[in-house]
Parts: sequence; C-alpha cells; structure tokens
Amino acid sequence: MTDPLSPARAQRSIDAHAGDVDAAVKDLGVSRATLYRRLKKAG
Repeated sequence: MTDPLSPARAQRSIDAHAGDVDAAVKDLGVSRATLYRRLKKAG
C-alpha cells in the first residue's frame, strides 16, 4: 500500500522543486489533478 498524499506532503514537494508542479507530480507519482485536489483540501 502506498503512503497517502497529504496536503503538507504535496506542498513540500512543490517547494522542493522550486514551484515546478510537473516535477512535483513526477516525484510524487500522482496526476496534476490529484495534487491540486490535495492542496485545495488544505485550504
């Protein structure tokens, strides 16, 4: 089972990639839509 993507983990990945969302989604192994859903969930 994979680790669920928390909003904090999503944001850390974007920060680690200097705002490059494409690199962040590749690193996390999720779609861009999933990443944005997690960020929206955090508010």
